[in-house]
Amino acid sequence: MPDIFVIAGPTASGKSGLALAMAQELGGVVINADSMQVYASFPILSAQPGDEARAAITHLLYGSVHAPAISTAASWRATAINAITDVIAAGKQPIVVGGTGLYLEALMHGISEIPDVPDVLREKIIEEYKTLGGPAFRDRLMKVDKAAAIRLPPGDSQRLIRAYAVYVATGKSLSHWQKEGLLTAPTDWNFKSTVLMPERDALYRRIDGRIAEMISAGAMDEVRNTPALDHPSQKALGVQEFQAFVRNETSWEEAVAKTEQHSHNYAKRQMTWFNNRFMKKEAAAGREVNIIK
Repeated sequence: MPDIFVIAGPTASGKSGLALAMAQELGGVVINADSMQVYASFPILSAQPGDEARAAITHLLYGSVHAPAISTAASWRATAINAITDVIAAGKQPIVVGGTGLYLEALMHGISEIPDVPDVLREKIIEEYKTLGGPAFRDRLMKVDKAAAIRLPPGDSQRLIRAYAVYVATGKSLSHWQKEGLLTAPTDWNFKSTVLMPERDALYRRIDGRIAEMISAGAMDEVRNTPALDHPSQKALGVQEFQAFVRNETSWEEAVAKTEQHSHNYAKRQMTWFNNRFMKKEAAAGREVNIIK
C-alpha cells in the first residue's frame, strides 16, 4: 500500500514550508489541496508557492484552473487522484498539502457522485442570480430543493447557484444526489496525516506578517489587473477588501485591517474543522494523525 502524506492546518501555519522540506528529503511531489490556490487568478494573495520553491520541487494543481471554470471538491478530487496515481507510478512520494477540509475529506473519505453541470447552463443561472438577487433566488431554490435552500444564506451565491444548477441539469435536487452512494477513497492508499495547529495568537501574528509580505510582493497589482467577477476565486482572502480600496470605497488602513481580521476568522474556522471533523473522521477510519503545535 503506497503511503500518501497529507499536510493540513490553518492558513499561514507553515504547511507549504513543511511540504517542501519533506519533498526534498523524500524525493516527493507536492500536490495542492487548497480551494483558492487551485485558481490562476491570484497567485500572491492565495499564497501559492513561489518560483524558487517550484524550481526546487515539482508542485501540482496550483493555478491550474482558469476563470470562468470552477473547481469543486468533486472535480478537484478526480484531478488529485490522477495526479497522485501518476506520482506513484513515477516512483515519487505524493505529498498532499492544503487547508480546505472539504477537499481533503473528498479525497480521503469519499464524496457523493454529482453530475457535472454544463458551463453554458451555469453561466445562464449566474445571470439569473444577479437579476433576482440573493433572497429571491433562494426562494426559487426553496421550491425545488428545500433542504439546500434552508441551510444556505442568500449571500452564498456559489452554493445557491450550484444547487439550483444541479436541479435544472438533472431534474433531481442536490440533496437527492448527496444521499446517493459515495465515490469512495482509493482502498489501496495509506493516508498519513500531519496537522499543523500553532498557538492562536502566534498564528495571527504570522498571518499579519504574511499579508504585509504579499503587499510587498505585488498583491495590489493582482487586484488591479484581474477583473472583478462573480467567481469563487474572488473569495481569496484580501481580494474583496483591496478591490474596495481600488474603488475608493475604503481607506488603505481599513482594507488592510479587514484583510487581517477576515484572515484571523478564517483560520479560526479551519482550526475548529481540523480539531473536530477531520480528527473524528480519521479516528473512525482507524488512522492516527500527527499533530504539530
